[in-house]
Amino acid sequence: KSDWRIIKRNFPFKVDLGKAVLIEPSGAILVISADGRLFKSGSESDTWRQVSQVRNTSFVDAAFISENVGIAIGREIGPLSNTEAEYRLLVTADGGSSWTTTYSTRCHVLMRIAGDQGLVIVVGGTWHYEPMGDTTHFVLRSLDSGRSWDDISDRLNGVAQGGNERNEDFSAAVKIDRNGKFYVLSSRGRVFLGSDETSSFHLAADFQDTRAQTGFTKLHISNNGSIWASGGAMSIEGSWASIATSSSDTALAYRLDRYYLSDIFVKSDNTIIAVG
Repeated sequence: KSDWRIIKRNFPFKVDLGKAVLIEPSGAILVISADGRLFKSGSESDTWRQVSQVRNTSFVDAAFISENVGIAIGREIGPLSNTEAEYRLLVTADGGSSWTTTYSTRCHVLMRIAGDQGLVIVVGGTWHYEPMGDTTHFVLRSLDSGRSWDDISDRLNGVAQGGNERNEDFSAAVKIDRNGKFYVLSSRGRVFLGSDETSSFHLAADFQDTRAQTGFTKLHISNNGSIWASGGAMSIEGSWASIATSSSDTALAYRLDRYYLSDIFVKSDNTIIAVG
């Protein structure tokens, strides 16, 4: 696009910014930070104000169902290891001015969140150090905009493990479509489709790479239902990016050696924008 503007130049705070959420129809932008602060812009992004700050918390991800109602993943500031920190799910009903913790855990790592109307899905992983150091999927579902949560991890793990004794995968991303179905991307590149009506899962796409170092982190669902996933690796064996897509009748995968992608935007099945 030819009319990009740098809006952080007008940003008056010195802070590591995280996810930005565009609020419709007002055009305001909400931005979370690594030190638990929430910022809100004016409709033209020319003015910014700090809305709130949650103490001892680093915001990991957030989903706003409306301009007032939002749910955020917060991580305890302090422990260096993700598996030692406390993770919290915080809910706001006043645009982020105040937050209420509705779930907390030190047993699981919470990574990504998606919300649509009352349905909210949170995904992550559980690290089992005994007996063999496995990892498993962790999935929470809320049907009331984050006020209460159901653990539906066993339903996904049953499909993902397929009877195998070991599992070395976890949930890395989630998307919800307008029909109440949700897609969960695993770090190995498998995409599972779930439904809030049946709470069951099935494998919708499999993008697993022959190179074990490849990790998938981003998931997109196009307007016609095609599934897109991206990721890659930065290892002693080199750096590479992976982009994969699957529709009802095709499955394609692309690799870009010596590149690493932080995100992709799927404009259409013929046009994607990659950043890295």
